[in-house]
Amino acid sequence: MRLAREKRRSFLGIRGSAAVLFLLLLLASGCATGGKYMTKAEPIVSPPEGKALVTFVRPSNFGGAISFGLWDGDVFIGILGPDMSIQYETTPGEHYFIARAENWACVKADLAADRQYVIKANPVIGAWKARVVLSPVNESDYNKPGELPKVRKWLADAKPMRPNPEHRDAYAEPRRQDVLKAKEMFVSGEGKYLTLGTGDYLPE
Repeated sequence: MRLAREKRRSFLGIRGSAAVLFLLLLLASGCATGGKYMTKAEPIVSPPEGKALVTFVRPSNFGGAISFGLWDGDVFIGILGPDMSIQYETTPGEHYFIARAENWACVKADLAADRQYVIKANPVIGAWKARVVLSPVNESDYNKPGELPKVRKWLADAKPMRPNPEHRDAYAEPRRQDVLKAKEMFVSGEGKYLTLGTGDYLPE
């Protein structure tokens, strides 16, 4: 009995130390920008005709040492760091947008042509390292008082980034099979996801 209590205290001590380390990382204000895999981009005001535009935004430098890989199925979108945005032009219709950290996070989207959509990403504390939360901004959110100006400020303040073509494949190829397995988990219904519908676009 005593041995069991000591083991439990030891385990809790290890988890406590990991939590402290993680909090230090979260509170760091480093400029994690995806390194050589990402480069600066010009902001896209509206989608090309017949396309949909999805803007992934991380409107805070909280957890500055942490960044997330973003995917549309097995298509690499980019690495999202603090105070950054990544704008992704794509076809209308169904998409599974996936982010990877300690966990897999997913937004199942049904996009309309000629519309812009917004998905917010944030780090949260996990068991041993950071988890990621993907939060689609829905029509009901835009209807809340003060929400639309807040989202517009996120987009205005964030640094637009895009994948560096010279290094894109070097990042994406070793991870593609894992992402495909994660997508199947969400498509099958085994994994939980949030949704973004055709009417959840950013008001003009």
